[in-house]
Amino acid sequence: MTAMVVFVIASATPFVPGAEIGFGLILLFGGKIAPLVYLGMVAALFLAFSIGRLLPLSWLAAFFQYVGLERAHKFVLKQHSKSPRQRLEALTENVPNRFADLLLRHRYLLIIVVLNLPGNSLIGGGGGIALLAGISGLFSMTKMALTVAIAVAPIPLFFFLTT
Repeated sequence: MTAMVVFVIASATPFVPGAEIGFGLILLFGGKIAPLVYLGMVAALFLAFSIGRLLPLSWLAAFFQYVGLERAHKFVLKQHSKSPRQRLEALTENVPNRFADLLLRHRYLLIIVVLNLPGNSLIGGGGGIALLAGISGLFSMTKMALTVAIAVAPIPLFFFLTT
């Protein structure tokens, strides 16, 4: 149980390759542990998302200012006082093409794809992606829980059914 708690916390941390740790656990202990790894990964991503929901946008703006990203700092400050719907409208107004607009409108599907991209640890890994999704305020808790459950399912399900 302690190992599972460590796995969940580590996988929720941005830039930690949680999926790879999960693969390692499945390879080490076999397919019978795949459901436990699945539940741990879902819990980790939802934990990161929930923490993101609790973090104020002003902290993100301060971080951007600290690292010298002044345009990002100003953009986040402007979004701070807006509702999630207004934020989404602001983003869709400023996207450069119709493809980006389509991605924003189907953002839950985009989360599923990005979470399953090889090398997503370069953009924060599952924990970082879920954290940013929470910070954005553009995702509902229930839809994000379902999205995470779907996104994480393929690999553990494969190992569980084939071993």
